[in-house]
Amino acid sequence: SERVAALAGRLAAALGWPVEARSALAEAGLVHDIGKVGVPGRILLKPGRLSPAEYEQVKEHAALGARIVADALSPDQVAWVAGHHERYDGTGYPGGLAGEAIPLGARILAVADAWDVMTGARRLYT
Repeated sequence: SERVAALAGRLAAALGWPVEARSALAEAGLVHDIGKVGVPGRILLKPGRLSPAEYEQVKEHAALGARIVADALSPDQVAWVAGHHERYDGTGYPGGLAGEAIPLGARILAVADAWDVMTGARRLYT
């Protein structure tokens, strides 16, 4: 989450976001996956492909995360946490949002999160 937060802040800077907005995005990046506390470890740490039912459980983490942070973060930050798995074509989750209906901060978090997954070593915690 620290890597995602830092990269999201850098991307926002490159897009010309003001310092306060970049800081808010980085804060959201730090907690973007907090909803994974509601996903059983046997699923999060599963070495192979997830079953459709397991994937449905994982997909719940974005909405759960938004509910967890709702009292601590701004409405924009909550929307960024909720929307970080939405996809431009509408195939994401939790809301199936498409295009510019996805908050820009959520789109930035999605890019930072995807980059981190593709370039970072997977860390398993037991």
